[in-house]
Amino acid sequence: MLRKRLLIPLLVALCLLLAAAGIAYADLKADKVFYGWDEVPMAYANSLDQVTFDGRWVSLLHELDFDNDVYVPANPAYPSAACPAFPTRTTKWAGVMEMGLAEVDNAPDGAPGWQESRAWKLVACDRNGDGNFTNKDLPVQPMDYVLPYTGGTLTVITRDLRSGCTTGNCKYEIVTTIFLNTDSDCDGAQNTDIPAGGLCFYAEARTPVIEIGSPLLWSGNLQARISAGGGDKTVNFHVHGAPVTAVTLTSFTAKLAGVRSSPMTLPAVVAMFGVAAVGAVTWRLRRARW
Repeated sequence: MLRKRLLIPLLVALCLLLAAAGIAYADLKADKVFYGWDEVPMAYANSLDQVTFDGRWVSLLHELDFDNDVYVPANPAYPSAACPAFPTRTTKWAGVMEMGLAEVDNAPDGAPGWQESRAWKLVACDRNGDGNFTNKDLPVQPMDYVLPYTGGTLTVITRDLRSGCTTGNCKYEIVTTIFLNTDSDCDGAQNTDIPAGGLCFYAEARTPVIEIGSPLLWSGNLQARISAGGGDKTVNFHVHGAPVTAVTLTSFTAKLAGVRSSPMTLPAVVAMFGVAAVGAVTWRLRRARW
């Protein structure tokens, strides 16, 4: 009897621990490519995207995918609006994901990376209008050309919170936690108005302003990541510093020479006519000799 009394609370506690450990990013699963805008080919890419550290905003794009787990609010701070009648009604078309942006380098220590993020939204993955999401969509201009999807829910839970990097290529990253739901009525089926070609998550990240040759220029690959459902996708950027600051001419003043220019102008005019006269005489003498 004593063993049974002890076993039941232990089983309950174990279930709670397993639920807490596996729920945070369940349902939404990061298993698709994470793209960033590459400024050289002017297209979305996933490997060594070229980026200049001149304060510009860089677009990020990630296709959403879901597993078969039911979404369960794992934290009181996370929205439960996906299914207000939970656990009576549930859905697998919702979940929580993280976007992590490398903010501070560890070699050289203190070198700045991504400064902040913005413009988080659900969008149609299809950018060229053919109803599919393929490589043909990646070079569509401009980089922020996306069609927002308003039929679902995107809620930013926390924005750009600094935390220690879990990988060895940075010291700190800024993390944005986002709740997504594409089953608005929680009937267990994804919304019927999902765009052809699928749904993508779109965001923008801002670079710092660092000159070429600066000892605090990011040395390795600058990274951005998406994590959800136990999956993790990363895009690497190759960093260029902004050009070295050039000297700028702020003002230029000029004055007319006025009357003083006359003594210089007159001799020049006389000399010009003199040369012309000598040339004419020489030409006539030459003709006479022939």
